Amino acid sequence: MNKVRAQKSSVLVLVLIFTIINLFAQSREEVLKNKLEPFIKKTMQELDIPGFALGIVKDGKIIYLKGFGVQSLKTSQKVTPRTQFLMASISKTFTATAVMQLVEKGVLKLGEKVVKYLPYFKLKDKTYKEISLRQLLSHTSGMPDVYKRNYGWETPEFDNGARERYIRTKLVDQKMEFNPGEKFSYNNMGYVILAEVVAEVSGTTYEDYVKKNILLPLGMKNSTFLPQEVNKSHLAWPHELGADFKSSPGIFYPTNRWSAGAGGLMASCEDMCKWVSANLKGGILNGQRVLKKTSLDLMWKKGEGKSGNVGLCWKMGNYLKKKLIYHSGGTMGFAAEIDLIPEESLAVVVMCNSYNDVWSIAANAMKIMLGVEPRAFSLPLENQLINQLHKGGVDAAVRLYRKLRKETPAKEFSSRTLLMLGSRIMNYCTHRNRLDIAGRLLQLAVEYFPKDAYTYDFLAEAYLRKAIINYNKSVKLDPANWGATKILKALSAVDK
Repeated sequence: MNKVRAQKSSVLVLVLIFTIINLFAQSREEVLKNKLEPFIKKTMQELDIPGFALGIVKDGKIIYLKGFGVQSLKTSQKVTPRTQFLMASISKTFTATAVMQLVEKGVLKLGEKVVKYLPYFKLKDKTYKEISLRQLLSHTSGMPDVYKRNYGWETPEFDNGARERYIRTKLVDQKMEFNPGEKFSYNNMGYVILAEVVAEVSGTTYEDYVKKNILLPLGMKNSTFLPQEVNKSHLAWPHELGADFKSSPGIFYPTNRWSAGAGGLMASCEDMCKWVSANLKGGILNGQRVLKKTSLDLMWKKGEGKSGNVGLCWKMGNYLKKKLIYHSGGTMGFAAEIDLIPEESLAVVVMCNSYNDVWSIAANAMKIMLGVEPRAFSLPLENQLINQLHKGGVDAAVRLYRKLRKETPAKEFSSRTLLMLGSRIMNYCTHRNRLDIAGRLLQLAVEYFPKDAYTYDFLAEAYLRKAIINYNKSVKLDPANWGATKILKALSAVDK
């Protein structure tokens, strides 16, 4: 009789436990639906985001996965968890993993110089010979980066030799910015080089190597570095500022074969959830190991002084008093972020088809998962300025900026907001007076941040672009104007 009672009690306890677990799961799902989804929709509306996807991984399982909005304002096709967005710089985490796989196999050594693996790699200064793989991974190589607009998106190259050709022809006249290992400077070019190292030592293309050794083992079937492999019906299209400063479909897709290792991955939110899950689980997912935990630990270890909060590719910080491992990505018409909190076995994946700061959505998702009340939406300064450009033009935007600077402590501002907005307008906006508008904003940056060298750099670029347009008009009206022709040739060479 006592044995029967004990068995009944055990059954009741198990039922109670499962009921509590189920109620907790329902509660969390309801919280995500009732608090996070309205926040996402409001954020999308306020930031003018056409399409967005969010995934949350907890304890190795995808517990939330949903698409919002449209893949393109042209087609109005809905975003789904399988819609493929451009991951931009998050692609670097795959390049770094490929390098570490080859280090594990003894094919590569982190301390070895790049020239050992790519004898044709060459810059103008001799110090380039001292650049190591570790320095490329940690952004301490001293190499110059890709100059602003020179990714060639308007005329992309997709053949197998595009990357090697770029390295052989575009770097030989470039000077080093500082000695290898001297300091940290985020650098896309380093990952272009690393991708070619992977191709050289593996005997295959970089794209095929990553597909065979990372994407397919993890079941990432809706991810690729090759545009020709994308199902166009699943592809999110980039959106930038249109003639009225509202989101408008971009005129080209920002990808090029030579830059794939630095920012060319096209992936779905569902697949990126698999990627963060594998990293949280020490490099393994569903029995498929793509990296040893010791390698991952090394990648997640801060560099010694020079590389700041960056390890080998991955960035590190703290959020809600917990260690945060993350990487973001942003390019023309796209933004994405992956945030991992290892001690909670928690990760959040966000991506959208416009260039916007999506950190607030990721942060609120993490707060909800950690039982913290999510914060209210706050419109970023850049978007406030964009709204003013839409409503009242550049004069209204300048007045707003001056007003906010008077009302808010100067420490709350940085030059980056004006520089990035000015660059976006100058390079991608379709407003007919975009150079004049960008110039006004960049003049404002020089005024408020006179000790920032980049303010003068960006403003000079606006003047340069304006000068080229006017010299072109002069030569078109009078082809015999040899002075204008000579200067135009010199300016055009600088702008390349």
